[in-house]
Amino acid sequence: MARAEKRALALRARFCARLAALYPEKADEILQAQAMPRGIALLVLPWRAELAEAQAQLRQDGVPNEVLATQPPILFVPAHARASAVRHRLCEEGICYAMDAASLAVVMALAPTPADRVLDACAAPGGKTLALAAMMQGKGEIVAVERAKARFFKLRAVLARTRAPNVKAHMGDVRRLVPRLGAFSCVLVDAPCSTEARINPEDAQAFRYWSERKIAECARRQKSILAAAVKALADGGRLVYATCSHAPEENEAVLAWLLMRAPELSLAPAPNPLALPTQPGLCEALGHRYPAPVQQAMRILPSARNGAMFLALLRKSRAASR
Repeated sequence: MARAEKRALALRARFCARLAALYPEKADEILQAQAMPRGIALLVLPWRAELAEAQAQLRQDGVPNEVLATQPPILFVPAHARASAVRHRLCEEGICYAMDAASLAVVMALAPTPADRVLDACAAPGGKTLALAAMMQGKGEIVAVERAKARFFKLRAVLARTRAPNVKAHMGDVRRLVPRLGAFSCVLVDAPCSTEARINPEDAQAFRYWSERKIAECARRQKSILAAAVKALADGGRLVYATCSHAPEENEAVLAWLLMRAPELSLAPAPNPLALPTQPGLCEALGHRYPAPVQQAMRILPSARNGAMFLALLRKSRAASR
């Protein structure tokens, strides 16, 4: 057995052991869910088409779907028709955008309105940015920031194809841009992470890019991004922090750090409007304890309908009440 293959298998064993410790009664179910094909959500962009119109067109072309939500307008396509949905002209022409239902739940938790000014701090490839725009009915203002050049151009291409009317894209590090961007009533931090939720546990090669060291590196970066995000958030504003990682080092630990560093923030119960399988944030995990408020965060568990996500909804107190 090659050295690289042995290392990948060893990393897989460590990953599975961590999951077993985090989810003692659900680890096997979660591993199976991450290995299986899953359905896809189609965000119907309201400035391009009506929900009923898009649903009828897909069904006419043999793509089964059901309405998942109306605000924003979302259709769900089962796993066996996923490829047909993604290749459908509605997606290719930028009328719909295909994404995971858990990602849409993150935006729905922030619940932006047409009156809001929103910062999408880590915006590429653009799905959550579009979901924000859809919830705002193409009104208000969204500032979408992406640091990596290649990902920024992908974001810009998505925005151009979909004709998003209320989004301004900026290339750069949000930690440096915040002082000149002004204040926002809503901030979304879908943070760069170890992407544990996207790992197929049956593919040993998928573990070449995973390690506890990468988790620690991601956590450090997440903290610095959140520190900038809090500075950008107006009094009375809302902030959603999200990752697609199971690791408590990137989730509850970062959240506990943020609450200690920014006492003007308080956690609110994370809503679950799409009725995805969930469990509360963990107060104890992998030998560490976290403050009781982290239970208000939400761990979205993977299923045939969605991938895994962690999300927390925070509110910033108004100056008069501090």
